[in-house]
Amino acid sequence: MFAFLAINLDAQQGTGMVFKKAEKLFNNYEYLAAADLYERLANKDSTFTYAKIQAAESYRKMSQPKKAAEWYGRAIQDPAIMKPIHLLYYGQALMSMEKYDSARIYLEQYRASSPDEYRVNELIAGIDDMASFYKDSSLIKIESTIFNSPQSEFGPAYYKDGIIFSSSRNQFKLIKHKTGWDNTNYYQLYYADDKSPAIDNSVLFGNHVNTRFHEGTVTFFDDFEKMIFTRNNFYNHEVKRSEEKVANLQLFLSERKNKNEEYTNPIPFQFNDPEHSYGHPSISEDEMILYFASDIPGGYGATDIYRSYFDGEKWGEPENLGPQINTEGNEVFPFIRDNILFFSSNGHRGLGGLDIYRADIGDSIYNVANAGHPINSSKDDFSAIIDDERLNGYFSSNRDGGVGSDDIYSFTIKVPEQVILTGIVTNEITGEPVNAANIQIGNSINTFTFPDGRFEAKLNRQGSYNIEASKSYWTSDADSVVTLQFREDTISISMTIRPLLIAEASLKNQNTGVAIEGAKLTFINKINGDTASYITTAEGLAEFVAEPFSTYEILHEKEGFFTRIDSITLKERESGIIKFNLGMVPIEIGLIEHDYDIKFEFNSDEIIPESAQALDFIITVLELNPNIKIELRSHSDSKGQDEYNLKLSQRRAQAAEAYVLSKGIEAGRIIGIGYGEKALLNGCANGVQCTEAQHRENRRIEFLVIEVNY
Repeated sequence: MFAFLAINLDAQQGTGMVFKKAEKLFNNYEYLAAADLYERLANKDSTFTYAKIQAAESYRKMSQPKKAAEWYGRAIQDPAIMKPIHLLYYGQALMSMEKYDSARIYLEQYRASSPDEYRVNELIAGIDDMASFYKDSSLIKIESTIFNSPQSEFGPAYYKDGIIFSSSRNQFKLIKHKTGWDNTNYYQLYYADDKSPAIDNSVLFGNHVNTRFHEGTVTFFDDFEKMIFTRNNFYNHEVKRSEEKVANLQLFLSERKNKNEEYTNPIPFQFNDPEHSYGHPSISEDEMILYFASDIPGGYGATDIYRSYFDGEKWGEPENLGPQINTEGNEVFPFIRDNILFFSSNGHRGLGGLDIYRADIGDSIYNVANAGHPINSSKDDFSAIIDDERLNGYFSSNRDGGVGSDDIYSFTIKVPEQVILTGIVTNEITGEPVNAANIQIGNSINTFTFPDGRFEAKLNRQGSYNIEASKSYWTSDADSVVTLQFREDTISISMTIRPLLIAEASLKNQNTGVAIEGAKLTFINKINGDTASYITTAEGLAEFVAEPFSTYEILHEKEGFFTRIDSITLKERESGIIKFNLGMVPIEIGLIEHDYDIKFEFNSDEIIPESAQALDFIITVLELNPNIKIELRSHSDSKGQDEYNLKLSQRRAQAAEAYVLSKGIEAGRIIGIGYGEKALLNGCANGVQCTEAQHRENRRIEFLVIEVNY
């Protein structure tokens, strides 16, 4: 498996003792040769536990778990020399051989030394929950591809009508170099047309891409005019090495001007660092985010998955995806599609070795899940890609029964005809379940929540559904689901609603007490300015959703009635129904109102502040009712001479009229007339002894409707 195969270019055959040679080979990443020497040393001296451990480590690094388990098993006889981490590696090797009960023993021993390590807890949890990985096995069909060879193939990427992949085959006898890692050929990029599955039509890809070193996983921009791929740090015919003399993996960018030209000589990616490896690129569909794996410092494990954002000119500094994805183990081979990230890991719960996982990714990362059997096996399963419909794809694996060490497999997902939607509706305020909430799913499915707030429905596969939860006198909540998912046959959602404060207005004729139908009531929240209008029912009722502890102005409007404004203040309740009464007065010609208490000083026509307030109300009536004209009738008591009282009342009427007009009321809509003592309300005429209170009753201004225009 081509994961992070750095190569040491200064590896030389040493001289001297076998042990010294083995250590040098191991430190130079020449694990196959090192393992042979460690085995010879351990077989010659059975007490040489260190050689056994190093042999096991060599095979582990070459992804040969069976041989690694054999030597860990021999080394375990001398536990004093073994480190706790070797117990973890032994357990992982046993898992790769499907010896889960035995693996648990050593994983538990390792957990005793590292009880808080996520990785070991996940591995043990995976063994406990092994059956869950097989629940959808019947829905997935996998097949070995025709372009596998006795060597290693991995890292497929979609390219036009086929795929690009890495292979260590020496098909064209051009590759003369072998890696000391495991004595295999260096990896090169190949293209295969997967529209011809009966024959292997693989060919080397690109004249300027492949070199005498490793070329690995690749990602293409949408138009295939640009590509980013993995290569050992080789540029301009020069190898760039780390301080440890290692040519680490780096990312390279290559492009072409048109589809008929070859890709240009690749250039190093801007944040490459010769001291660390960068590989396994995958570009987002909008081409603004690059995902990749790296061993740069500050991560969570040996290799982590990172992303870099493109700002239109350059790529930003790598950003670690965090502990939801990355563990103390290895996370490699990211692939992004429709905000779903596929990746491989040996640190999350799985069947053994590297497993393939998926996660929903955006501003946050959630729903990390194992892809399950048969995509995953007890061996290494990695570098998964999937098509736009998320029903077909490829992945790599070194599982038993393959053609070579790593092979590429295709998979097809058989999608069930229906998917089960489960959900729960809770009270937004209390968190308690909501019973009998109405659930509308799309246009045709309607159901209700049970007392525990849960609901369930069967949905057609390959559909998109809008979902709304509602209940009378409650808020509503909406969500949506797309039922074409990767493997899932159950979708779960949560929704919240909260009870509302309902204000119920009852509107009646103020004179008769009869309900008024068809009136328009407009409710204006004086705190936030929200406005809503409703038409009263035959019973004179109108409801609106109110905000607790708010003051509302209520505008009443109906032809034939005086338009008016009332107000209510809600102070106590957060939910439920609050009822209150409103009234309207019919507009009638000749209707006299005299409750406005417009007063004057004795023998004066000056408008005092108290009278101005009353006149302001009349102004409001005129503003709200632009279809009426009124007469202001000024009356006096019988004190004084009749002629004087008539003139005084006229001056007072004119003063009131002038005040109203000064406030912007249109001329002609109001006329002030003085009547002196001609319309006394009691018997206090000239010569009649009356109290001051009786005389005050006669000093008044009346409001008379003289014209209505509809």
